[in-house]
Amino acid sequence: MLSEYVNANGIKIHYHRTGGDKPPMVLAHGFSDNGLCWITLIPALREDYDLIMYDARGHGLSDAPETGYSTEDRVADLVGLIHALGLEKPILMGHSMGANTVGWTVAEHPDIARAAILEDPGIQRRTQPPAPEAQMREMAEKRRAEIIKRNAMTREQLIEGVRADVHDGWPEEEYEPWAESKQQLSPNVVQFFGGYARSWLGDAFVKTKVPVLVLKKDADEEVKKQDREVGKLLPNGKLIHIDGAGHSIRRDKPQAVINAVKEFLAKL
Repeated sequence: MLSEYVNANGIKIHYHRTGGDKPPMVLAHGFSDNGLCWITLIPALREDYDLIMYDARGHGLSDAPETGYSTEDRVADLVGLIHALGLEKPILMGHSMGANTVGWTVAEHPDIARAAILEDPGIQRRTQPPAPEAQMREMAEKRRAEIIKRNAMTREQLIEGVRADVHDGWPEEEYEPWAESKQQLSPNVVQFFGGYARSWLGDAFVKTKVPVLVLKKDADEEVKKQDREVGKLLPNGKLIHIDGAGHSIRRDKPQAVINAVKEFLAKL
């Protein structure tokens, strides 16, 4: 698997790529992860797709500028990456923050992708006003301190911690890249937490023309109903909930995700 860099949108973006003369598929990871955090899906998809797993700005081995962590910046990074690599209508898949990036990318650039897959994006509209600016700064500085503390931890310490948390039971190969991504995360990414203005994907869904699969974590029936109502805003989309899965759906229920993704891709 190739490990390369490309200059896009004014920064250097690192990516891993499986290669081959196959349709391209670009994978956008979630907050605090890196490109290799897609490791469980690689064996299931690399035979049919050229997988490009990039590190978002401030993550992995990509540049970590002091500013520029809004939705608009992340969309521009993804569009720049696609153009720099000369990809023709790739399939885009994203998790969490990356799903938000992909969702807005296909909405605002209707000709750039063939289809999109969104793993547990935040799709419910926020009902509370943003926190006061002083409180947001306090939250950001607290998160910055947490990131710096994690940066200094060994991989063994990080893995021991995540196993003791709610994530024991992931596929074994998930833990190493997860821990590496936490060591690589730049404290500059705390600016992300102030960028909620465009977080609700319903506004993007109504403008989206390409086929979209939305995978949502398990939830109670009222939340599922609300999710499905937002999913109906997609002109050409499907939203499904994965039983027993938390926010990291592919880590909690890898085979269910693989099955859903393959079924979706087979119909394109």
